[in-house]
Amino acid sequence: MTAIRKSRLQYIHFQCLTIKTTKIGYSNDRFGLNIESNIKWEATCNVEWISINQAYQDDKLGVNIIASANEEFAERSATISISGEGVETKNISIKQKTYENVITYTTSDNDKISISSSNFDAEIIEHIYSNGTGMIVFASPVTEIKSRAFNAESSLTSITLPKGVTSIGAEAFRSCVSLREIILQEGLTIIDNKAFYNCKSLKSITIPEGVTNIGSSVFCNNEALESIDLPNSLLSLGDFVFEECTSLKSLTIPEGVTSIGSNILFFEGSKTPQLTEIIWNTNYMPYTVIYSETELSIDFIYGNKITYITELPIGYGYVKIKTLTIPESVEKISSGCFYECNFQKVKWNAVNAIIQGSIGSTLFSWGQIKEFEFGNTVKTIPGYFCRSIEGLTSLNIPDNVEEIGHSAFRECESLRTVNIGSGLKSIGVDVFYGCANYLYLYCKAATPPNMIPGNSYDDQWLGYSAKDYNINIYVPSNSVNLYKQNDLWKDYATRIYGYNF
Repeated sequence: MTAIRKSRLQYIHFQCLTIKTTKIGYSNDRFGLNIESNIKWEATCNVEWISINQAYQDDKLGVNIIASANEEFAERSATISISGEGVETKNISIKQKTYENVITYTTSDNDKISISSSNFDAEIIEHIYSNGTGMIVFASPVTEIKSRAFNAESSLTSITLPKGVTSIGAEAFRSCVSLREIILQEGLTIIDNKAFYNCKSLKSITIPEGVTNIGSSVFCNNEALESIDLPNSLLSLGDFVFEECTSLKSLTIPEGVTSIGSNILFFEGSKTPQLTEIIWNTNYMPYTVIYSETELSIDFIYGNKITYITELPIGYGYVKIKTLTIPESVEKISSGCFYECNFQKVKWNAVNAIIQGSIGSTLFSWGQIKEFEFGNTVKTIPGYFCRSIEGLTSLNIPDNVEEIGHSAFRECESLRTVNIGSGLKSIGVDVFYGCANYLYLYCKAATPPNMIPGNSYDDQWLGYSAKDYNINIYVPSNSVNLYKQNDLWKDYATRIYGYNF
């Protein structure tokens, strides 16, 4: 018991006031406070959800403190103040818990949805709709949202599932056509087939960490879905997961994914897809993940932890790649995986990637590419880099590149201008074999690059002699004689000119 007093004649004794904070339950709750005083006192509270009444307990005057049920779905607090003339005011903090084991939701008609305990693995003990929010209260923790639990609840606009839910069953929210928001909590691991099928109003969703499996057609026909965040814990995506998600702008595949079904992005309707970017962070390479019957141009980015590329998982139809990005981390690429490619631009950042395949197999071949952009960490452009690429009229090789491999740009007949940076030290045979009849080559290297030992029967690094083709080679003005006298370059001496770079 604590006493606060201004003089010996004026005092108030408070029971339990050594407790700074009192926690109470979420339902209607009450507790009493005994007070002894020889002066007039008053008890007040700063919130409306707590009421205070004077009462006698054990022949002593005190207060009854009554808290109404917490329907705000979040912990709330209040302060009770007891004051008297001539004495210091004493405060008690009250914190009231929110409901536990509860699903909250909103509807377009401000009315309860139809639901029963059979849709869950826990018993419903209360179901109310108050102040614009619905609340389904369970007797025990809910771990399973069963199949078709909320199927075709067309008035449902938002829903929050509690922590501890581990699985969402097949078609659990199918055709909830007004659903705009769903909040999923940690603990969830499985989202079964068609769980959110035909949720036409859902614009975004975050899948929490811990989810490992997302089944087939889970978001099929979600035509308003613009963004989705997939967790690093994800292991598998089923077939047609994002079929007809025509508003989806970007998709990132996490690095832990080891299984992906066919055509997870599938567009066969007349509505033009808005997809602009796929970021691929897993070394798992399925045959195809996207198909479109209307024209679709996207950027495809291999993530910066990819080490081995075996496929470009783009399907048939009218899908085109605007920009393909290869990261620094890539160590090996299977030859032919970009066969008959059609890209506007390739961003090549691989530092020392090896092209794997039979001798002479080419990485980019028999396709159309307008531009190669080499990153500032690239040291080597591998041999058999590309062949018979149409649309490539110019090539810029930065100062950081030290080596260009055998037949790197073979038979690129549209190539007219090549700019080689100052860092080039060695070059392979037949690098520009079969390229344009009229080629302008600018080499900034002050020291003439050397030949990489090759298996060509001739030693022409350009792949042809100056007398057979119109080739002009421009080198630093102070290095002209060095180039003309160099064993590798002297065959082109009549075509070598000085240039002030």
